[in-house]
Amino acid sequence: MAFLSAKLVFVDQCKGRSSSCPRLAEQFNVPKHTRAIALKCSESGEGSEDEQNPSPGLKPRGRLAETVSKYFASWSARDLDECIQYFAPDVVITDTFFEEPFVGIEGARELLTESKNLFPDSFRFVLDSLTDGDTRVAARWHVESNGGRIPNANGMSFWTASEDGLIASEYTVVEPVFKTGNGIPLFYKAVGPFLKQ
Repeated sequence: MAFLSAKLVFVDQCKGRSSSCPRLAEQFNVPKHTRAIALKCSESGEGSEDEQNPSPGLKPRGRLAETVSKYFASWSARDLDECIQYFAPDVVITDTFFEEPFVGIEGARELLTESKNLFPDSFRFVLDSLTDGDTRVAARWHVESNGGRIPNANGMSFWTASEDGLIASEYTVVEPVFKTGNGIPLFYKAVGPFLKQ
């Protein structure tokens, strides 16, 4: 997990600073193929008007990474039928924004339809970083509207692949809109004694 964190931090820190990427690559001990992804990200900047590629600069490597990249592109285009084709029939999607997981193709369609109705058409989900992989992939992403990044609209997602290379599971953690900050330790201090019982 530390290596994954290093890769994500490295790609993020290289954005807009391609001249410092070699130094950062040494600091994080990042493989050459990940350095290439970060350099591409730094050349493209923080987002793009390109509707056909919602994540410019990212060149996914691996079967599942390519599938996830295509899924993000079709979702940004609001093409639900195309999105659905990337899911395995028994997919399980857990999104911390919702209370219960969405199961199967019908569950995936329900989530996508609900999300489509919830978010305006101007919203685009942009991959900031995407790990390479055939069977397991992780990504950090953000939401843009009309080409501008929306504050506090960030998340991380993790996927696994089915045997035929489709998305078998997705686990998404969305940045909370309200920051509790120092309230968390106080909360656990207050409820800790009750949890021990």
